[in-house]
Amino acid sequence: AHFTVNKGKCGACGDSYSQVPPRANENGGKYGTGTIVKIYTEGQEFEATVQVTANHMGTFEFALCPLNAKSDVETEECFEKYPVKLSDGRDKYTLTSNRIGEFKVNLVLPKGIYCEHCSLRWSWKVANAWGKCEDGTEALGCGDQETFRTCSDITIVPAIADTLDN
Repeated sequence: AHFTVNKGKCGACGDSYSQVPPRANENGGKYGTGTIVKIYTEGQEFEATVQVTANHMGTFEFALCPLNAKSDVETEECFEKYPVKLSDGRDKYTLTSNRIGEFKVNLVLPKGIYCEHCSLRWSWKVANAWGKCEDGTEALGCGDQETFRTCSDITIVPAIADTLDN
């Protein structure tokens, strides 16, 4: 249904795009309870662990969506405004081997963004299907590919200045 029904779109946190928001995994949905699982500081570097049980290659991307009210629901537009980059400045983590298990990804939260309730999204665009590439050739990983997503509820607090003015 990802491509045939929803034209390649999926819900902000991994549910079917055809469902009405809030979808089950979005804020206010069945599983979107708003339970804060971790507290971070703006600009903080941290390690995310992704458990891969069937490796389909491709790329991981991470993004934030601040939820300012209990009734706010994650949207694609919100996540697009607040990408979370890898610690080395890259936008995506590319799977370079087909191993299964844990993948450790070092990330850095953007400075100037803090929120009592933010949704942190992991998105995995796989690259295991044959398809047409942008240059007209065909190859593994080109064309329509599956996407897997999940969201976690976090808090980001402001950084405290290292020194105080006298």
